[in-house]
Amino acid sequence: MPVQGFRKTIVAAGAAERIISTSVYVTSVTIKAKKANTGEIYIGQDDVGLSDPPLEAGDSLHLPVPSTSSGPVQIDLRDIWVNASVDGDGVDVWYSQL
Repeated sequence: MPVQGFRKTIVAAGAAERIISTSVYVTSVTIKAKKANTGEIYIGQDDVGLSDPPLEAGDSLHLPVPSTSSGPVQIDLRDIWVNASVDGDGVDVWYSQL
């Protein structure tokens, strides 16, 4: 499983954005707030907001995908949303696929 990645910059602080616009099914994902960020990053669903638990610059969140008896379940990265307290802050994303 090769590791792939991309960067996401949040255009408008306070407005949740999809982390990626197209469906990408993964078996694990790590999201890291860029070290150069000056504000906080928020990860969640389409209603993620500035009152949710934040990631500070350099913090990361790892989402392993559980396995079932029929194999690993996959997450669609398109279902993950990101928000920021400062315009232009962003995240680095690394993921693995089957």
